[in-house]
Amino acid sequence: MIRIGITLFTVAGMYLLGGVVGVLPLATEPLAWNNLRMVAGAAILGCLVAAVGYGNE
Repeated sequence: MIRIGITLFTVAGMYLLGGVVGVLPLATEPLAWNNLRMVAGAAILGCLVAAVGYGNE
């Protein structure tokens, strides 16, 4: 569970960073898969999953 959370955070964080820099597309439409809020939410979800995984150990 920890690896899943860290992987999700890393992938979403790198995509978010690439979008802010302008290398990857970040949409502003509300229902796009690459919406800024969805990518940031995936990064936050990854942090929470990793935290729960560490809490269970």
